[in-house]
Amino acid sequence: QLRAHSLGFDHLSATTPTIPEKDRDEYKAWVAAGLAGGMAYMERDPDRRVDLTTTYPGIKTVLTLGVSYYQGTLPPKPGQEYGRVARYAWGLDYHDVISERLQRFLASLHDMLGEDTGSVITIDSKPILERALAQSSGLGFIGKNTVLIIPRRTHSYHVGSWVFLTEILLTIPMDEEISPFPIVNGCGQCSLCLTHCPTQAFERPYRLQSDRCISYLTIENKGFIPREMRSKLDDWIFGCDVCQDVCPYNTKAFETRWPEFQANRGTGPWISLREIFEVGDQATFKKKWGLTPLNRAKRKGLLRNACVVAGNSEEDNLVPYLINLLDDPEPMVRGHALWGLSKLTSPKVGKKMAEGMLRREEDALVREECEGVLGGPAHIKCNS
Repeated sequence: QLRAHSLGFDHLSATTPTIPEKDRDEYKAWVAAGLAGGMAYMERDPDRRVDLTTTYPGIKTVLTLGVSYYQGTLPPKPGQEYGRVARYAWGLDYHDVISERLQRFLASLHDMLGEDTGSVITIDSKPILERALAQSSGLGFIGKNTVLIIPRRTHSYHVGSWVFLTEILLTIPMDEEISPFPIVNGCGQCSLCLTHCPTQAFERPYRLQSDRCISYLTIENKGFIPREMRSKLDDWIFGCDVCQDVCPYNTKAFETRWPEFQANRGTGPWISLREIFEVGDQATFKKKWGLTPLNRAKRKGLLRNACVVAGNSEEDNLVPYLINLLDDPEPMVRGHALWGLSKLTSPKVGKKMAEGMLRREEDALVREECEGVLGGPAHIKCNS
């Protein structure tokens, strides 16, 4: 515990690799119901995710380590020409940042347990139901919004859900109990996360319909954003924090000790739409945001999101940027640029631009966008 804390890890718990039956059944039912959206990797071989010993023979213990990434009060929005970024993505990419310290902690474990101890580390990168394991260890509980909530207080501060999780799998059983006691029904009667979700993405408590979630639509979704969902994104350009912002457990959350997750190390909470629109190619995008979580969206994904946020902004100063994007090499960018223009200009102007695009456009989905602006069919669904 002391070594983990000295390296910046705020939480440490341990459990066996056995996934509780309730969590196994819920995950399989979620996949079977088609609620993973386009995340094929979540649907692939579900039996492997619910049985760690099949994938990692010999594993006896799962250590879960948690790192707070809460950066304090959200700064005011600089202007209408900005999009909002989810908290976890304000700074540098947590996969890269946590890895180095996790390796140092693992080295300390090997010093204590012996070099021949088998181990595997994972930072949200392997087929592991990490929230179920963290809940099983007693670290916290899975809330109605499906995130892990750590309810303990530290010096009058809540812990809450602004926490990155990472795991170490070990081939020896742990002799010492390092886990808090399990929490049952931590949400009680509260349903703020469900009622405040902008897209009503929760099919029921504890079950998320991924293709309605703003985080999925702006990050994991690699295709067009469904037309009926675009206005619901409001100014969210990468991810969404609403279901965590309203959670009572996140009141007075303590701030991260890791400078790498602070806003001044990455994009911060607000990002200029103009800055995004001026990124002309993937190489430039990579140079600007390659070390941040925004890298996952790639240029075309972030531009797609920016076009939607621009359309929701009522900021007509962005019209020239969107007009330029009508000739972008990426069909997805062209299609969303047209949608944004249709929201920022008069119906007459929007239809004129759609007619012009329709005459020269060959991509089927972009043509469908044109028809949507012209009042025709609108069947676009997101895809990955």
